[in-house]
Amino acid sequence: MIATMAEAWEWLAASSHQPPRTIGFLFWQVRPGDPHWSGNRQNDAEIGAAAVELLAGQLRRGERGTPPVRSRVLVESSAVSGRTESS
Repeated sequence: MIATMAEAWEWLAASSHQPPRTIGFLFWQVRPGDPHWSGNRQNDAEIGAAAVELLAGQLRRGERGTPPVRSRVLVESSAVSGRTESS
């Protein structure tokens, strides 16, 4: 199961399934304080740093307004292995 809400773990545990023994559980947004869940860490600090670098570059170049060609910055998530993977 892939979940976006922490409550999904309780719902799953209350069902007939026995996580993680009979079903795996991956949490979409694992935070540093959630070391027991498996899932993805979205790397919020790195996203913020990339945004600041992008803005600083625009200020240095004197750019204003919407750029004529838009660009995107990708900060990939990191896989987190935890105790909620099924065996």
